[in-house]
Amino acid sequence: MNRNLLFLFFLIFSLTFFSTPDSVENISNISLTSGTMQFSSKDENGNLNEFVIKILDSYKNTCINGTRIFMETGERIRYRYEFVLRNGYDKIVSLKMPYHVTWFRNGEKGFIVQNGMKTQVEVDLKDLEDVFIEKLGNNDSEFYVTEINYSGIPAYYCFIKMGPELIFRVIFLQNSFQIIRIERESSTNMSIMLYDNLNDSDVSTFGNQIKWYSDFPEETEENASDGMTLVPTDTAQSPEDSLSDEIDKRFGFYIKNIENKFNITKSDLIEFSDVFALFLTIAKDKVEKPIGLVMISPKNGVSLKDMATGSIIDKIPEGYNSYQFMHESIELNIMGEFTPEELKEFSVDITGNYENGR
Repeated sequence: MNRNLLFLFFLIFSLTFFSTPDSVENISNISLTSGTMQFSSKDENGNLNEFVIKILDSYKNTCINGTRIFMETGERIRYRYEFVLRNGYDKIVSLKMPYHVTWFRNGEKGFIVQNGMKTQVEVDLKDLEDVFIEKLGNNDSEFYVTEINYSGIPAYYCFIKMGPELIFRVIFLQNSFQIIRIERESSTNMSIMLYDNLNDSDVSTFGNQIKWYSDFPEETEENASDGMTLVPTDTAQSPEDSLSDEIDKRFGFYIKNIENKFNITKSDLIEFSDVFALFLTIAKDKVEKPIGLVMISPKNGVSLKDMATGSIIDKIPEGYNSYQFMHESIELNIMGEFTPEELKEFSVDITGNYENGR
């Protein structure tokens, strides 16, 4: 397991699963009282603000590569870990988790590459970056901009209200206006795209990669391979059933204890190469503050005691505490706006006892 990757998923989990989003009005007020710049993306004549022009120009005129995580919660729950190579609006995206597939956009054409074949798609291929850039150029938006340090690098935090039910929170690097993180919040979904590695690239590298993918044979009816074995529907197991079985087998004991003592409000199971990680948001009756719980279960042949699992204490949001311990073969991490003593008491409710806490 890539522990840094797990940390990144936990960071997003902390923002989307056990943090209660502030309202548009609350965040706007906080920004205004912090010396934040406030402006509209367009003036009365419809001309774009200089700050917005810099964002659009940066996206159009730069060539970058990097790795990033995408997660969505709400009506849909999805996650991806992917490598990106972009030159202006042209882009290559290779998904690494939860499955392997590549898509690329070159000019007006978009393709999906899988199993050594490429397929042209009729719909526009866009990710969250593309959607944001497109809406930014076409919508009159309300900006709140604050200068921050992002992992020690000067950056801009932008709270962008594009309508009564659409909000973007975006972090740009100050020197390049490169996007390092995007949050999109609507009335039904929250989406987050976070770069864990971002580098300058060059046009020749992008051109070579585009040529390599473009040279893949195009899939036709004659050379298509279904790659599937048909199973009678009465014996087939759906992915949802399979995940439910894994949760019950690995975490069923804890879930029963949790259901007796807490309310479970949100959950997500992520499979890594050697462990399963179950993310839960739980709450005590009459206690408004949510509790985050991450349980890590190794796959067969893997021992967490032999892995340098480290601590996630330094990864939690400011104002939160964390309590990590081992129980049987499961690593449990409890965190929230509670004292360490309170978190330790929660561990008793979850397991019936606790040991090796830290």
